[in-house]
Amino acid sequence: TYTWNVTGGTIASGQGTNIITVNWGAEGAGSVCVVGNHTCGASASTCVNINIYQFIVSVQTGNWTNNNTWDCNCVPAATNNVRIKNTHTVTLTGNTITNHFIIDAGGQLETVARALTVNGDFTVNGTLSGASTVTLSTSGTNINGTGSITNTGTLAITAGRTILSSAALTKSTGALSISSGVVITNNGAFT
Repeated sequence: TYTWNVTGGTIASGQGTNIITVNWGAEGAGSVCVVGNHTCGASASTCVNINIYQFIVSVQTGNWTNNNTWDCNCVPAATNNVRIKNTHTVTLTGNTITNHFIIDAGGQLETVARALTVNGDFTVNGTLSGASTVTLSTSGTNINGTGSITNTGTLAITAGRTILSSAALTKSTGALSISSGVVITNNGAFT
């Protein structure tokens, strides 16, 4: 059995098992700790620190600049974190800046020859398509996901980032550009 302890959220299900679901609270820091218990004894507590981010989430297919596309009934600002959900295709109709950015499996961002700059973590589990340049700036942030980057423009990495061990990304068209002097730590797969 497993004993879980969570700060910054509440355990929704799974206490006592090897997998839990957590409902995270307010934006900020949190942690997840676990102790494995067996008839021969208990393990030491293992903890992982978590950064909790609030996201503006797509509620339908639509243009990025359409308030009805998002759960906030607003257009995401450059400082917002954005998530595109499964089955939703969001079309970027103007040059856009965002902080942390996620495309869920089955979701899509169509860039229509507009530039996207991501200043935070960049996760693609769905599809990023179109003809634009996508720029990943800001050092110390992460690249993750198991999706496809099919934009015919450039994916430009202009600051040091880490490709997480869970990443299995592909970029099948366009170019990948890494600025001079930028260090990318690759713990996963990026083809």
